[in-house]
Amino acid sequence: MSAYFDILYQSISEYEYPVKEAFFEFIISPCECDSQSLVEFNIKTSTGPDVFTTKNSLGFNQIRIRPAGYFKTFKLEYSAKVRKEELNNIDNLRPSAHEQWAEINSTNFYIENFLYLHTSPLTVIPKENQNEVLIYRRSSDLLEYSLELNTHIHNLLSYEKEVTDVSTTAADVILLKKGVCQDYTHLFLAMARSNGLACRYVSGYLDQGSSYTGTGGMHAWAEVYIPGMGWTGFDPTNNCRVNIQYIKVAHGRDYNDCSPIKGVLLSLGENKTYHLVQVSQQQQ
Repeated sequence: MSAYFDILYQSISEYEYPVKEAFFEFIISPCECDSQSLVEFNIKTSTGPDVFTTKNSLGFNQIRIRPAGYFKTFKLEYSAKVRKEELNNIDNLRPSAHEQWAEINSTNFYIENFLYLHTSPLTVIPKENQNEVLIYRRSSDLLEYSLELNTHIHNLLSYEKEVTDVSTTAADVILLKKGVCQDYTHLFLAMARSNGLACRYVSGYLDQGSSYTGTGGMHAWAEVYIPGMGWTGFDPTNNCRVNIQYIKVAHGRDYNDCSPIKGVLLSLGENKTYHLVQVSQQQQ
């Protein structure tokens, strides 16, 4: 089964005084992988045609823009069509818990996945909060543990906007007990990695025709490596496994590797940035 999705991402930045020089980087374009393909895309900006597409250090699509001349408003509009394939159900192909752990504990696995086995600045849980961590018993099946962890974090936190920001850490979230999708995901990563599992942060889009939480903007979820199944997605915000309605953009150690927009400005005064995301599934 396959499905097509139309995506519209808009970013508007307004500046109090004219910007003399700027450089923007956007990671907003759906990636190519086994379960999805980018059919077409289009980029428009308010500052002219100087737009470059390249790959970041982890191999994901990156849009780079260096506007020419002074400006007080910067607008970007990115539209795309994506084809998604239904994920294969290979749950029954995974090896025993003992065999799973033998692979995860191997030298080759460590070398290939060390980025996702260690904590990052946003995914550290202090020792005094270790009692909140869901312990992985190595006799347990890894898929079953990941589902249990998904539910554990979903029940531990309350979804609430504007109480956290992009610099909020898992240590902060475990005290606040509230946040948005990136906070749920950082806490999932922190607990999974503290148990020795390879886990990565994923940024993407979620079908707005669904009843899921977090469809108003770009969404975040986690992927755990499960031997026999490969990288498998879990969304603790919605307490579910990732399905055809999740459109992946990039993955990394945490939000900092997948930030939708970064920039360097030569300007003074205040500035505000607004985002609009629209995702709709095409009727077959």
